[in-house]
Amino acid sequence: MRGRNRNSEVTIQNSAAEFGASSIICLLVMMGSCALAQDVVIRVDARGAGRPVSKYLTGACIEDVNHEIYGGIFSQMIFGESFAEPARSVPVKGFVSPDGLWKVKDGVVEGEGGAGPKLISNVAPFVSGEAGVEVFFDGDAGGNAGLIVRVDKAGAGADNFDGYEVAIDLARKRVVVGRHRHDWHLLKEAECDVAAGRWIALSVKLEEKKMAVMVDGKSVLEVEDPRPLSAGTIGLRQWQRAAKYRNLWVKMENQRAQIPFVALGSESVAVSGMWRPISTGGAVLSAAMPRRPPTNHARERISELARWPRPQRRSSSSRPAARSAGITRSVRR
Repeated sequence: MRGRNRNSEVTIQNSAAEFGASSIICLLVMMGSCALAQDVVIRVDARGAGRPVSKYLTGACIEDVNHEIYGGIFSQMIFGESFAEPARSVPVKGFVSPDGLWKVKDGVVEGEGGAGPKLISNVAPFVSGEAGVEVFFDGDAGGNAGLIVRVDKAGAGADNFDGYEVAIDLARKRVVVGRHRHDWHLLKEAECDVAAGRWIALSVKLEEKKMAVMVDGKSVLEVEDPRPLSAGTIGLRQWQRAAKYRNLWVKMENQRAQIPFVALGSESVAVSGMWRPISTGGAVLSAAMPRRPPTNHARERISELARWPRPQRRSSSSRPAARSAGITRSVRR
């Protein structure tokens, strides 16, 4: 840069590619010292090599706001720091739900629509085998629902897990197969004859790199993944629409096992999904998530109550008082 200058002149040599933090600091200091001058000229010579950029110099990239994009509401360096994630629950015996609302009745589990709620089984991880489930759709709404296989590292958030998604898109009458590696990559999709208001049998056969999908007993899709996922469990997932499931099964080493849906009821302790409640001694913890989801301008309220059992009565003079402690914290974002 060049302009008129009667009082001072600054010359900076650096390469365009290696214009490091130290050069920027020096530039700011020199500009500050010349602030009182009426005219300032800055000459930049990018032909010469400058100082190397330190490996310790980093900046905020898109990775740092991933959870604002995929499931969070704030720019979070640590997922869960704002206690904004839905509580993990165990609505079905042998399953865990990092997000979403799930209901079980008469062997049928129903999952709400939304940004990818998941219900993860405790089936031992495997690479090769088969899995299947029957899916029921009420209406022709957009979105999809079905199986997720080779599931690992699952948490709250739309794509916050590793695994393959094998889902039915009823509105488009297609089967969709994609890979999640804490992201989404479509592998293949194909047409299938499906309709709302009836149970649809969906199954997938897994080999190390290959998958074969069947709908109502008919082969509809085969795909090979050049970057296969490692071993994982199975589960259910919806995307932007509700669905019902029954008759979940898995087959490994020619042994087929039925996985029943049995309700366990709601948990008495519900905290943000990325945190775990801990109580020691005789303390009893009771916690609940707010029913209305917080927003960037909402006031979040976290209430915790610990109670100790009342000691056995001794006498009116020596009986210790029951201890209680309550903590209420309000965080304003």
